[in-house]
Amino acid sequence: MLKTILAATFAFAMASSAMAQEGEAGSGGKGDSPAKPWTEEMNDTFFSDTNMTMRDEADVKARWEKLNPEMQEQVKADCKTMKFEVAGGMEGACKWVNATK
Repeated sequence: MLKTILAATFAFAMASSAMAQEGEAGSGGKGDSPAKPWTEEMNDTFFSDTNMTMRDEADVKARWEKLNPEMQEQVKADCKTMKFEVAGGMEGACKWVNATK
């Protein structure tokens, strides 16, 4: 149940962020295609609860390494295209992703 609520909360945040983008590019520069919602596994990589509380860096890193390459690429692409209106879980997750190379 907790993961379902977390996934729904995160999907809403993703949709809100995607709608706040400037221009016509959308996610990944594919015209009108919106950001694809993250899976529970992707959410769980960064957040420990439904309030989108960031996990500590070591835990995020260990979980990130377990994500398959397609999921990692989706997160990276979404983090490049999202605008953050307020600080919060998504911003923290994307700061971590953008800092890794």
